[in-house]
Amino acid sequence: MQTSAIVFLRCRTALFLALVLLSSGLLHAAPADTAFDAANRAFGSGKYAEAISSYENLLKQNGYSASVLFNLGNAYYRHGQVGLAILNYERALRLDPRDPDIHANLKYARSQSGLPQPSERWWRVLLKSLNPSQWAWTASFAFSLLCLLWVVRLVRPEWLQRVGVSTPLLTPIWRLILFLNVVALFLIVACGAMSVQDRHEAIVIVKQASLLVSPFDKSEVMTTLPEGDSVNAEKKYGDYILVRYEKGKSAWVNQSQIATVEPDLLKATP
Repeated sequence: MQTSAIVFLRCRTALFLALVLLSSGLLHAAPADTAFDAANRAFGSGKYAEAISSYENLLKQNGYSASVLFNLGNAYYRHGQVGLAILNYERALRLDPRDPDIHANLKYARSQSGLPQPSERWWRVLLKSLNPSQWAWTASFAFSLLCLLWVVRLVRPEWLQRVGVSTPLLTPIWRLILFLNVVALFLIVACGAMSVQDRHEAIVIVKQASLLVSPFDKSEVMTTLPEGDSVNAEKKYGDYILVRYEKGKSAWVNQSQIATVEPDLLKATP
């Protein structure tokens, strides 16, 4: 009888602890959802500055997510800050490259600002259809399938016969999967190489960025770039960034006038 009572008390205690942990988890999760909903309500009410502040606080607290970056881009666009809108759309695409809404809003923001739409070759479009981690998962799945087929072939060949895969048919299937593994590996390497290049992309976040001959305050202005235009950040010198634009041309720009799509890249640049 005492044993039954002890078991009952232990079960009740365990259930109580589980409920406490669950409720604490819900309490921790609720503020994030509430803050996101509050930011959305501010956006819906036309309080774009308030919505921007709320979305940025969410990013600081919870890290980057495609949905918050997308909504932040929308708020910036409605607030008249096209450069920051394009910047956050681009950041959202890095996390969710196949989202049609992000693509559509980014294209619309560029067209309304008179910026040229970037034309990319088909292979770059293919590589950007997945982010690097998704390509890695695809290759891992293909490699696992290859290993599984090889193990079944060696240990349980009768299993293949039961599903109608004869020994002569197994060889072309094996070669096909091996070929897919090689293709997936190539795509991962190419995607990694492309991401290294793309990580230096920066967006003009002011109405007009002045491109200078040298990294000094009184340097001669070579040309200007409109808000929302993109450049490649090469290196940093003081408060200035050497950028590459228009097919290889380079100039210096004050770091307050651009922002890299990859956050904090310029801060980490020696």
